[in-house]
Amino acid sequence: MSYKSSPDYRALNQMFGRHIRSFGTVDNRVKAHFDLKIRHTYEVVRNIKEIASQEGMDEHTVQLARVIALLHDLGRFRQFMEFGTFDDTKSLNHAELSVRVIETEGFGKLIPEEELDLVTRSILQHNQPEITISAENKAALYSRLLRDADKIDIWKLQSKMDVVYALGEFGSQDQYTVPAGILDCFREKRIVRLEMAGSLNDFRLLRLGWIFDMHFRATFRHLIRKGYATRILSKIPDSSELRKITGIINQYMLHRSL
Repeated sequence: MSYKSSPDYRALNQMFGRHIRSFGTVDNRVKAHFDLKIRHTYEVVRNIKEIASQEGMDEHTVQLARVIALLHDLGRFRQFMEFGTFDDTKSLNHAELSVRVIETEGFGKLIPEEELDLVTRSILQHNQPEITISAENKAALYSRLLRDADKIDIWKLQSKMDVVYALGEFGSQDQYTVPAGILDCFREKRIVRLEMAGSLNDFRLLRLGWIFDMHFRATFRHLIRKGYATRILSKIPDSSELRKITGIINQYMLHRSL
């Protein structure tokens, strides 16, 4: 399938800025959270361009992927203003809210009709435990690109700070035993489900388990080059179980990068 036109990234980017400014003057707490999401958005845009380009995708695919990345967390700003949290379980599904903003705030008017479905379906898939559309569907390609690009930046953030939206506050994490169920997930090369995470260290491993839902060789090469997994693992108290998980992660990333 070919398209006569592509979404205008520059115009959509300008609209993105106007949308954020439409919330008016915000206090320092809101501004800090907005700034975090703005930085995340542009990191995902850069990541998705890198992945698509290194995978040899054509320019149209690269540019449409950039648009999808730009808009993927659009609902986060309204979410935080209304609920004071980025935790979907305590507010709304932010992917669905992003699509609603695209439809109601004029973003969709800047996207060719034949591509709007690809944009919205890809965004709706990015925060699901796994992709739920057929691999033959063209939206699946963009969903995989977006999920990889998004996860790369979350790993980057997790390697620097602990960003946890779905769990409460935790005390000391100096004493920790890897739950058997989480260890089994790594042994069986499957993601760790949210309901399995009951502590901060569980959540760190949950995010590391995302490697089993990453798709492109360029993604794994990026992760190896940046060393995010090593930094996240270094925050977790050492144990024989953790060393097993470390070996599985390193071996899997190396294999998928070749």
